[in-house]
Amino acid sequence: MNAIGLDVVIAAIMQLVSHGSGDEVAGALNLANSLLEQGGHRVQKKFYDAFNRGTAAGFLRELHVRIELAAEEVKENKAIVMQVVLNAKPEPGRRKTLHMMMEEANIVAEQDEASE
Repeated sequence: MNAIGLDVVIAAIMQLVSHGSGDEVAGALNLANSLLEQGGHRVQKKFYDAFNRGTAAGFLRELHVRIELAAEEVKENKAIVMQVVLNAKPEPGRRKTLHMMMEEANIVAEQDEASE
């Protein structure tokens, strides 16, 4: 059995991050992370060399954009959670968990969308 060269794997990771779908990117970044953590100095040097080549600019730009989008999505999700918590009305009896409040808010939002 022939082993795939590290340069080929790194190039594939960079290609997937630059042009892949969300799941492909997540898998590629997980693989890169594992290789960097477990691969030792030789693997880290190969990644370093790959990132210093001119072809890495697109990869790094796309990675930056995806990080920015993810950060924005996290902010939006936090805002939604805060809105649900602030709009929750205290009721006597059993306290509701955040999960229960989010489910209620989602049901209300779906009902609002259906009535439009």
